[in-house]
Amino acid sequence: MTNPYIDYYVTQAGTGIAGFQGVRHQRGHGFFGRLMSKAVFPLLRFLGKRAVGVGADIASDVILDNKNLRESAEGRLKDEGKQLAKIGIERDKKFAQEGKGRKEKKRKAKQKKKKKKKKNKSKRRRITTIHSLMNG
Repeated sequence: MTNPYIDYYVTQAGTGIAGFQGVRHQRGHGFFGRLMSKAVFPLLRFLGKRAVGVGADIASDVILDNKNLRESAEGRLKDEGKQLAKIGIERDKKFAQEGKGRKEKKRKAKQKKKKKKKKNKSKRRRITTIHSLMNG
């Protein structure tokens, strides 16, 4: 005896409708995907080319000039490190920002309004009432 509800949910959860089936291996283009493709891979490609050149120079020193492998590698790697530092500094200067950023709008200074001196009406009234009492 089979339960119709179990069959229903098995087909729903599995591959029920072919059009709504997800991709098996999804490739994201998120933060790390961009980081790898825009920064890491070009850096590795650049360093790989330089490493091949240095390796060829070391091999030529050892084979043609009969130098010691260790001494040749130390000298060539130090020189290459200095050159990479120079290239990095030049590249950094290329991407350095110039200018002073966004300009702020100039704010107009608020002018203080001069208060007019009001005549004290209460004193005048008192004086007039005193005069009227005395005179009247």
